[in-house]
This record gives sequence, C-alpha cells and structure tokens, in this order.
Amino acid sequence: MKWIIKMMIEGIKQDPAANLIAPAVTALLVSLLVELLKTLL
Repeated sequence: MKWIIKMMIEGIKQDPAANLIAPAVTALLVSLLVELLKTLL
C-alpha cells in the first residue's frame, strides 16, 4: 500500500495534471477501504 502512495507522490512531482487526479484517486481508495472495513466488521 505504501509504495502506491509513493508512486502517486512521485507522479505528482513529475506531472502537474496529476495534481487534479491524485485527490480523486485518494478519495476513491479511502472510500473503498471504508467499504471493506464495513463488510469485515
């Protein structure tokens, strides 16, 4: 999981367009994790 975040950060540094995409991807990942936790608990 950590390497995905590292890759995203590296991508943001290199690609300004990623600054718009990264927050959306992060929100999506967080919501997916929340859904997984809900089903497990």
